[in-house]
Amino acid sequence: MTQSPGARPTGVTILAVFSIGSGVLGVLGGIAALGLGAFLALSSPVAGVGLGAVALFAFVVSAASIVIGLGFWLLKSWAWPVGVILEALSVLSSILSIASDSSVGSAIVSLVVAAAIIWYLHQPHVRA
Repeated sequence: MTQSPGARPTGVTILAVFSIGSGVLGVLGGIAALGLGAFLALSSPVAGVGLGAVALFAFVVSAASIVIGLGFWLLKSWAWPVGVILEALSVLSSILSIASDSSVGSAIVSLVVAAAIIWYLHQPHVRA
C-alpha cells in the first residue's frame, strides 16, 4: 500500500500518540511527586527537596515528550532528528542500567524498544 505524499505513516501516528500520552502521564506523575514532596518536606526537608527535584525532572522530560509527539503528529521536519537523538539517549541509558545491574529486565525491554524506534525512524518512507 502506498501513501500519498505528505501523509503521516501509521507508525509515526503511533509514536505521536504514545509520546503525547506518556508526556501527559508524566506531568500527572510530576504533580503527584510535587505534592508528596511538599508533604515530606514537613518532616524531612532533604527528602522533600529530593522529591521536588524528581518532580521537576519529570515535568521537563514529560514536556519534551509532548513536544516531540506533537512534532511527529504535525510532521515537523525537526521531529525526526530530535526523535532519533532522544531514542539514542534512551539506548545509552538502558546500556548504563544494564551495566549497573539495576532493573536489567526493564532496561533490556527499553533498549529493544528504543532500538526498534530508531530503526523505524530510519526507514525511507518515514524519513522522507
